[in-house]
Amino acid sequence: MDCVEIAIGLGMLVSNPREVHQWIASRIAKDVEEIWVLALNASCQLIQGKMIYRGTVDRCISHPRDIFRFVITQNACSFILVHNHPSGSLEPSKEDLEITSQLILVSKLVEIPMADHVIVTEKSYVSLKQTNGILFT
Repeated sequence: MDCVEIAIGLGMLVSNPREVHQWIASRIAKDVEEIWVLALNASCQLIQGKMIYRGTVDRCISHPRDIFRFVITQNACSFILVHNHPSGSLEPSKEDLEITSQLILVSKLVEIPMADHVIVTEKSYVSLKQTNGILFT
């Protein structure tokens, strides 16, 4: 399954990660890194969004099992990972790319696709699916 549209509000669909940023901007911390997961149904509609991890100003350690525990308990058909960079930089770190690769590998094994990984700052966002699409193939 490949979600062309990204779900953003309960039952609502959006066509780009800009709306992920708009939705998450008022929810995500400004001073420390947080990792959020958006669980999607078969129609790519948001079932539930949840902050899974809160870190420090420049680091947030995560583990695929915790992300998939949430995704599975929500009975999701796919999911979007969202995390912030309080520094204001949209450049994905080596760790960002590594966790994305790990999550995509696990998502293939459990057959719950990762629709995107969106990095947000207070003013902007970047979609790793759009900028590093090779990871998602």
